[in-house]
Amino acid sequence: MNYYRFSFSFNDDTDADILLAMLGNYPFEVFEEESGLINAFLPGNIPPDSLFEDLSVLSQSFPFVYTVENLPEENWNIQWESHFSPISVNDFCYVRADFHPPVTGFKHELVITPRMAFGTGHHETTYMMMEAMENIPFKDTLVFDFGCGTGILAILAVKLGAKKVIALDIEEPAVENAIDNAKLNGVGDFIDVFAGDLKAVSLSGQDVILANINRNVILDELPTLKNQLSSSGLLLISGILWSDWDLIMDKASSQGLNLVSKNQKGEWMMGVFSR
Repeated sequence: MNYYRFSFSFNDDTDADILLAMLGNYPFEVFEEESGLINAFLPGNIPPDSLFEDLSVLSQSFPFVYTVENLPEENWNIQWESHFSPISVNDFCYVRADFHPPVTGFKHELVITPRMAFGTGHHETTYMMMEAMENIPFKDTLVFDFGCGTGILAILAVKLGAKKVIALDIEEPAVENAIDNAKLNGVGDFIDVFAGDLKAVSLSGQDVILANINRNVILDELPTLKNQLSSSGLLLISGILWSDWDLIMDKASSQGLNLVSKNQKGEWMMGVFSR
């Protein structure tokens, strides 16, 4: 599949994290951040001009200019791989591509084939989820990864001892990538990956739920996620701007969820909740 690269340029008056969160409401599949620039990749089967009107309205609140470039499939792989660098989460976890050499000194190493799916550990939201997972007891647990992307969190959960992980993503390319990455890391037998929204799976008694998505999805689906937890289950939430944190807390409180811990990295928040 080919992709369209939207390159958004902005000045210091524009909050890049908030703009990124706003762009997450559109059907872009991958984002790359540089100083004063966000690259957003749109699947080739979606006409780029279908976004022009909405982006014009958005630019009135978050001043930016953008260009659009058509990337053929072969150039896409080169583009993505050239921007993929290894990530280390303290001495806990090291994430690399298969074309990077292995390293020592980390408790866990994950190998991710960089393709279309979002969630490689580079973004603060994924990083904080991985960081929090070090302190979660995963041994012999049932885990649900909601919005799995590359499958990086599902894979890490198995490495930490989970006996079964159900992973879900609404994007078919992400589902394919997660399946391939699970096999690449030798945990394919422990992870079942599904395409669709929450209606695509029927779950209960999950010991850990990993939800690294966005504010609107979390607010809409928090009651369902709570009902999927076991009585002593933990819900990890990320993908939330700090300015939206009070909304999440109010919703969690209304559902009887208790905040166990929270973390902030840049403009982003994540939290661990219990029933």
